[in-house]
Amino acid sequence: MLRYLFLGFLMFAASPAFAQATTGSLRVVIVDDDMALPIPGVELELATAEFRMKAIEKETDQNGEALFEALQPGKYQMVVTRSGFKGATIADIRIKAGKETYIGPERKHKVPAE
Repeated sequence: MLRYLFLGFLMFAASPAFAQATTGSLRVVIVDDDMALPIPGVELELATAEFRMKAIEKETDQNGEALFEALQPGKYQMVVTRSGFKGATIADIRIKAGKETYIGPERKHKVPAE
């Protein structure tokens, strides 16, 4: 009898409702405004808007992309820098659980739908 109860618990624990995502992600794509070519080596520093956590630092790859994963839902801001280019700060980046937020060409700053 105990064996059947344990198997029943394992089946419940593996159900999709139990395994809901609690974090989100941010995909950043940096391109040259004039030529629309990817810019590798751009330094990205992501922090919560309230600076409650240590900033996460990434660098864009050869495709001008960087991915921040396992982010707690909330508002963030990002500082973008690279030698020879004008730096920028992007504020009000919203991360939602189970969603990927995108910042890059065409979509500029897309917040995922609910």
